Amino acid sequence: MTKATPSSDHSTAMTARKAWNGGMVGPTPLERLTTPSPFKRECTVDVCGSTEGAAPATGMVFVHVKGSREPGRWYCAGPCAGYGQAYADVRSLPETIHGPRKPTRTSPASSR
Repeated sequence: MTKATPSSDHSTAMTARKAWNGGMVGPTPLERLTTPSPFKRECTVDVCGSTEGAAPATGMVFVHVKGSREPGRWYCAGPCAGYGQAYADVRSLPETIHGPRKPTRTSPASSR
């Protein structure tokens, strides 16, 4: 077994980088860089996210997660319903990673 030297580590890294980049080396050309698009949740349906008991409009999807602190809501089908499902899922997680929050203590002055 031979000990790795800094020059062999560098050449190994360059070989791996070249393989990963499909044979290209050097900085990434600007035309290959894409800026991430910001997440926009814009909906034109006025009743999207409504907590009404019955479907407020046709084509609406009811999203409810058992145990969630988020009430069941009506969303339009597609991205809004996906957003609502994710939001309800997150709201069903415990309040902290260490378990439920402890009740806050009241100060002696506020208990009078």
